[in-house]
Amino acid sequence: MTLTAACFGRDVERDGWPSVSVVMPIRNEAEHLEAAVASVLAQEYPEPFDVCLAVGPSDDGTEEVAARLAEREPRVLVVPNPAGVTPVALNTAVAATTGEVVVRVDGHASLSDGYIRRAVETMRRTGAVNVGGMQVPTPETPFEEAVAAATTSRLGTGGASYRVGGAEGPVDTVYLGVFDRVAGDAVGWFAPDLIRNQDYEFNIRLREAGGTVWFDPELSVGYRPRGTWRALAKQYYEYGWWKAEVVRRHPRSIRLRQIVAAVAPPAVAASLAVSIRDRRASVLGVPYIAGVLVSALRTSRHDVGRFARTAAILPIEHGAWSGGFLLGMTSGRSRTERSPRFRRMSVAHPAIRDRAGPNSAPPDAGPAEIHLCDNYFHLLLAVADLAGRRSTNDDRLVLFIADRLDLDPELRRSLEQLVGAQIVATSDRAAVEDYARLPAWMPAIVRRNASWAPGGRPTGPAHWSMPLLGNRTFDVAYVYHPGFFLSKVVAGRSARVVMRESGYANYVQHRVAPGKALARLAFGRSPIHQVWGEERWVDEIQVVRPDQLPPSVRHKGSRLAVDDVMRQLPPTTSRAIARAFWGDAPAVPPTTAPTALVLTQPIDQLGLCTTSEKEALYEEIADRLTDLGYDIVVKAHPRELQRVLTQRPHIPAAFPIEAWGWLGHRAFDLAVSLNSTSLVDESATFAHRAIQLVPPTSFYADHRRDWPGFISSSLSTVRPAAEIDSKVAADPQSATDRTAHDTPR
Repeated sequence: MTLTAACFGRDVERDGWPSVSVVMPIRNEAEHLEAAVASVLAQEYPEPFDVCLAVGPSDDGTEEVAARLAEREPRVLVVPNPAGVTPVALNTAVAATTGEVVVRVDGHASLSDGYIRRAVETMRRTGAVNVGGMQVPTPETPFEEAVAAATTSRLGTGGASYRVGGAEGPVDTVYLGVFDRVAGDAVGWFAPDLIRNQDYEFNIRLREAGGTVWFDPELSVGYRPRGTWRALAKQYYEYGWWKAEVVRRHPRSIRLRQIVAAVAPPAVAASLAVSIRDRRASVLGVPYIAGVLVSALRTSRHDVGRFARTAAILPIEHGAWSGGFLLGMTSGRSRTERSPRFRRMSVAHPAIRDRAGPNSAPPDAGPAEIHLCDNYFHLLLAVADLAGRRSTNDDRLVLFIADRLDLDPELRRSLEQLVGAQIVATSDRAAVEDYARLPAWMPAIVRRNASWAPGGRPTGPAHWSMPLLGNRTFDVAYVYHPGFFLSKVVAGRSARVVMRESGYANYVQHRVAPGKALARLAFGRSPIHQVWGEERWVDEIQVVRPDQLPPSVRHKGSRLAVDDVMRQLPPTTSRAIARAFWGDAPAVPPTTAPTALVLTQPIDQLGLCTTSEKEALYEEIADRLTDLGYDIVVKAHPRELQRVLTQRPHIPAAFPIEAWGWLGHRAFDLAVSLNSTSLVDESATFAHRAIQLVPPTSFYADHRRDWPGFISSSLSTVRPAAEIDSKVAADPQSATDRTAHDTPR
């Protein structure tokens, strides 16, 4: 069988030029999109052609730029790509267009003059079903210049024609490509589950069907190389990993140069390591180093800095590609089926969803979701959220991490009946022990992130087959703390991951421990500070004050408060949830006097002060409020080991104070804390006024000496109880006044 282009041998004077459609997969390309589209529209072609932009979810305004282009230019069509990945974008754009010839262009590429016409002429002349040319780097920084030098050298790329050039003729693959639509329809276009290497795999199928892939050095496309060490290493690691998936599907496609590229880096590394004791072992290492230096010298153009950067970049490209390929080939299962990104794609694209797993729910059943909680506030938010979305889908699960706080069995049973979801207590520490197959003496950060599956295959938390979850996957996972080991486990099984309010920690930079700093540095992250939600697998951060999130994650933020969720429920449901959390605890003695709620915290356990200093601090706060005429009610932190103000009435420590108003109690006239999450929300129902006594920037041990001044200043704003109308009834719909240091804790 021979597959040839439909326009092969066409007499354009008699039959006309074939129609053309340009397809562009676009995501986060706001800065370059207008220039890229302009370069396409400027192409000279004898017939009109259209441009289809398949736009994925972006956070830089790409959708708006694309919409403006479509309004200005009738030849531009915009289609959504909710999966957000290249092969799905390409297939969506191809399906939305009708051109006999399909031209692929990336979002920040620039075509050479006459690119489309020349490619179609080559297709007519040769009958090739895919035509492409040179990939020409257009660097803008010294680092990008070095990357360009490395990737256009034979040592850097193994001599691929589209990178180093060569004679016109048939090849295995080309950059981007100009395709015959009939041929693409015949073999099925791009595999939607291949995030990388989808073009190479498509060309394999074209060639196996009898088609020819043709390289024309007169064609060229400009592209900008990666601009950082981390981005470059990640790019080549993913090239290698997805290349392994292509080889898995098409074993005969592997070439000798690719086998050498896979085994050479570890062999060279082993040679150099052994040569420290035995110089004879350097038989591989020394020639490799010499080759790198010679290659860098040839491309450096007498620039010492460029020479040094190129000499460093070549081993990084080789090592990253080799590591990705070898890990992909030895992992046992398909890289695609194990990929968290694949699971995320499966929700948005039916062709992928068919492979995503056996537990997909009917279309009207509602989303399969999992909530990962570790305290009763998290649990309150989870069950209120689930109660507001009653569903016929039984794949709704709450995992309660009970390492630091036990889950009361009676509470669990009551909440399961109320929300129709399964609630399971589990242990993060026990999960790590079940997962880790490395020695106990190894650092925790290693044991929590790398293990070996049965049969000797390496596996990460996202790919671990946790017995509790079986083969279940989820449309969305809600996690309340990204540091849990189980957060990574459920992220790997979920199409979308949402991190929710977990207090003060959401809003600040955290100091990185020395042992963890090295690991973060290796992955291109700050070795000094970290921010919750910076993880790539966190898609959204739902908190009370998204505008106060650290700048690096603020774009992920959206507002969510537990009172907003509770208000959306029928009042009977909200009250039933609140009563389930209260349980059979004794009632707080009723009072008609103005009442102040004091929220205490385990500041001694956090190392911010001693237990005696903590007791004295809270006694002083309570005495000041008593002197102002307030009755005192205390709510201790659930994890507080040493309780204070024991002579005062106490609300059960495990009860989430956010549910107080839904019990029908009168709201407190005042609520105070050193700095508590519970006092962040302006719409909270349990107090009419709330005061944070210490600003979050000073909530550290080395600022402890400043606390008395902050506390005194904040309490000086409190009105005497005699000036307060204590007859105000509890109203869950009323808002409260937030004053003093009301930044989140």
